[in-house]
Amino acid sequence: MNFIPRLLMSLILCSLCLVVGCDSSKSLPEANRWQNDVPRYGGTLLIGTESRSDILDPHIARGWVTYRVLFQIYEQLVKPEYIIEKGKNKVSVAPCLAKSWKVSPDGKIFTFYLRDDVRFHDGTFFDAQAVKTNVERVFDRDSPYFNSKAAEIACYLWKDLELVEVVDRLTVRFKFTQPFFEFPSVLVQGGLGSAGIISPTALEKWGNERIGEHPVGTGPFKLVEISEKKVVLIQNQEYWGTQPYLNKVVFWSIPEPAARVNALQAGDVDMIFAPSPRSIKDLEEEGFIVAKTTKAHVWYLSLNTDNPVFADIRVRRAMAMAINKNGLAQDLLENTARPAHGLIPPTNLSFDPDYKSPAYDIASAKALLVEAGYPDGFDLVLHTSVSGSGQILPVSIAKSIQRDLQKVNINVKIRTYEWIDYIDQWRNGIGPEVGMNQMSWGMTADYWIDIIVNSDNSSPRGYNTNRYCNPQVDSLLDTARAEPNPKARAELYRRANELVMADLWHIPIVNDLAPIIMNQKVKGFVHAPQEWYEMKHLWLSE
Repeated sequence: MNFIPRLLMSLILCSLCLVVGCDSSKSLPEANRWQNDVPRYGGTLLIGTESRSDILDPHIARGWVTYRVLFQIYEQLVKPEYIIEKGKNKVSVAPCLAKSWKVSPDGKIFTFYLRDDVRFHDGTFFDAQAVKTNVERVFDRDSPYFNSKAAEIACYLWKDLELVEVVDRLTVRFKFTQPFFEFPSVLVQGGLGSAGIISPTALEKWGNERIGEHPVGTGPFKLVEISEKKVVLIQNQEYWGTQPYLNKVVFWSIPEPAARVNALQAGDVDMIFAPSPRSIKDLEEEGFIVAKTTKAHVWYLSLNTDNPVFADIRVRRAMAMAINKNGLAQDLLENTARPAHGLIPPTNLSFDPDYKSPAYDIASAKALLVEAGYPDGFDLVLHTSVSGSGQILPVSIAKSIQRDLQKVNINVKIRTYEWIDYIDQWRNGIGPEVGMNQMSWGMTADYWIDIIVNSDNSSPRGYNTNRYCNPQVDSLLDTARAEPNPKARAELYRRANELVMADLWHIPIVNDLAPIIMNQKVKGFVHAPQEWYEMKHLWLSE
């Protein structure tokens, strides 16, 4: 393929120009630098990532690093579409493997009408039975491919699913026991039990245990090599959609931020994720492109609800007031993050920009601890990861929190884990010896807050890792799930967030902007509010 019709080219460029301009930051003009360039085919894109990839099984993988790879290999019934509205990047739901869909008036039945021109990487056809096979893998214990780990990870998505049925070869229907109007919006999230469609033939050949080593999807790229250090993808020349420009994409695992920066400067990679904040200004001055955008991310602490020291809300409030979020965002993170005031990311419809969490106030924090009977403070253990999954300086952030809490005599011991180990430990919930854990996560779907605070999602069966429980919050979240009007639903989520913040069993820290650095050769990059990207839009200049 050596040409594109002029009209199609115009549409592609207009679409990409629209979605790149998603932040009012200084990087916006640079992000649009390629809008008048003509895309070229060929070349290998080299990417430096912050950790190694997890298993390449879309139903059990965890973390942004792995999702970036999986998003190129696998596709879902629907995909995210990024639009600019009043200067903000928002996510809508667009067709992908499904051409269209309809929802029953009660929000319990979703019918998807599938494309008829899609093949998996192994040459077999995609159809409704393929969808059913994949969903039953994470839902139906009687399925020959049922995977208990996948079912645990996907619990928030499929927990109320009654059945998935093949209507005909190209029509599939989902029936839920409860209304779930956000179902399509959650499907596009791309990870944590997403509906990435695996070839049933590949599942039969490799089984649950080995399919992650031999991923077979319908996406624009396919796997040719995987190791501890790198993942190599090549163009899927039989792709049903617009052909990728790139011949090859290589994801290099470079855990140390300084090493990633050095690799970029040396020309060993073309793009890096999660750079050290202090390097960004220098890289920009050297001519590298800095892309930033508001992300669906919230850094937050979850306090152990079983720890008696936290039973007094004055203690929890004191901790929230002792953490200098402004200083952390400005000084440590060099303005690559903004102070967070709730668990809802700024990308979400339910986000309230006027809501403020307790202000930084050391004197008041000390006074509250005295009132609560802790004039000399107490000891805590904080769990966090070393690096990985889009997280910038997780240990440094933990140490900043440690220093702040020390000022009010709360002594924090930090325990760190490699990302893959940490996500397993975090997923199982806070143990009795742990005071709190740290996480950076979020979704563009408003349903996100339900996932992490609804008591029905308490670990180990869900992602409410500190087992927070407030019946009033649960009621609001259940009502929101059944509300068909998006604005009314968003208002319910806002009210739930206010109640959660009043309880202060979760302490929001920052919303990060997830800067990505690339050299001048990389064109067409779309900085999405989520941590996965369509590499098929990228090309390399000569």
